Amino acid sequence: MIRNCISHKEVSSVGCSSVCWNPSSLDPQTIVVGCYYDQKKNNLNDLLQIFAFIDSKKEYILVSNLLEGHTDTVTDVEWAPQFGRSFHMIASCSLDKNLIIWKVILSYNYNNDHFENICVKYEKMFCYRHDSEVNFLII
Repeated sequence: MIRNCISHKEVSSVGCSSVCWNPSSLDPQTIVVGCYYDQKKNNLNDLLQIFAFIDSKKEYILVSNLLEGHTDTVTDVEWAPQFGRSFHMIASCSLDKNLIIWKVILSYNYNNDHFENICVKYEKMFCYRHDSEVNFLII
């Protein structure tokens, strides 16, 4: 048993490497989770996951895996502030040397102060591959 824990969820059989909260106060509580890659378990479909808190179940559930993205351990994820857009953006980077910007659209029903039927649509907006000869600095 984990003490003083609000919610506990196993996200991957090999472990998670990064997590970020959705900063929007208008959406359901959602997090994006980056996971380790294990060749033996071939868990490519579990490297990047979005979980949402479902009020009726009082727990976080997996609402989407972001597929066809990374091919190695996701080292960091970040949910961008919305700034009035009708969609979200998530940045993820990985040991595969790729930085991917994802366009994410959350749809859901809001009934009696509860979020229900949460659905995620996504697409890659941008993918940058870091070559070993090129050094770059992000400030």
